[in-house]
Amino acid sequence: MLQHREIDLICGPATQQVFGVLKVSREITPRIRDFSFNTIQYPVPIRNTIIEYAIKRYFYPLIVREKIKKGNIKHITFQDYAFVQPYCGSDPILISCHDLIESLYYNKKSALLRLNMESLKKADFIVTGSQFSKAEIVRFLSYPEEKVFVVYNGVNHSQYYPKPDKEILKSHNLSSRTKVILYVGSEEPRKNVNTILIAFSKVRERMPDCALIKVGNPQWAGGREEMCRLIDTLHLKGSVIFTGYVPEDSLPLYYNAADLFVFPSSYEGFGLPVLEAMACGCPVITSKNTSIPEVAGDAAVMVPPEDIDILAQAIERVLSDDVFRTDMIQRGFVQSKKFSWEKAAEQMEDVYRRVAAGRMY
Repeated sequence: MLQHREIDLICGPATQQVFGVLKVSREITPRIRDFSFNTIQYPVPIRNTIIEYAIKRYFYPLIVREKIKKGNIKHITFQDYAFVQPYCGSDPILISCHDLIESLYYNKKSALLRLNMESLKKADFIVTGSQFSKAEIVRFLSYPEEKVFVVYNGVNHSQYYPKPDKEILKSHNLSSRTKVILYVGSEEPRKNVNTILIAFSKVRERMPDCALIKVGNPQWAGGREEMCRLIDTLHLKGSVIFTGYVPEDSLPLYYNAADLFVFPSSYEGFGLPVLEAMACGCPVITSKNTSIPEVAGDAAVMVPPEDIDILAQAIERVLSDDVFRTDMIQRGFVQSKKFSWEKAAEQMEDVYRRVAAGRMY
């Protein structure tokens, strides 16, 4: 049984940008009281994909080996860094596997991905964000079910809450009367951003005074170029706005300024933006796939993720039916309250105790 109450937190790049899975450890770790953390990161000296990959792949394992402390639990906070496991010594290793998207959705076969999957199989324990992802891990990796812990992600309700204010729209030359459809996320194919664009073009034929705001960097080679070509083809130039990366403290401004949040993803390990939108009182249209029903409950309009016509119809209804929209907002607010980072921290702390004690669920 481990006596130390410290965790070697192996959490990847030292970056100020917080989004996606990076947000999970950044939110949970400060809320844990009974354990301290030895945070191990790698530097990101310049924004260069080749250099970043080289540092991650070849230098980060050496940094981990140098900075770990004997007797500490080793927590690798993202499956993309599972490959450093051989450098972690003989203490218990917990790996956060947020999803298996690269293997199960994109069917990638890279050497690093294979190494990460093999390292996951050798982990003493795995923690993930949904029952759906747990089932995928057990099935795909043939991993013991009793060694996979589920810790749901949360929402910072002191930051994400209803505060209707469309002031942020002025910075994008939009009127407060414009109906704003919001999407937050990458331009990966699984996100079906092109589906959003085509559905949006259909909605504009009947509701011309509306705009689409896309928050977030592309995070997919060629994604932005493909979107821009489709925007030109659909004659949407000027009605689709790209904000790029938005800092965490500004993101609630966009959820509160939007009339609707759309998220028709084909595959999610959790789907955090759905909860953030609901917490801000923004009605949500999302898909009925993978983990999203666990997150959205009965508080969102669920659509087939690639059905353009059904998505367009759903958008029109939410934007035009005030009674329906009000009911969605109330349901979403109630649903979002079921999730918080405080609850997530309590659950993660319990996982650490069980790992330290050598016990399993």
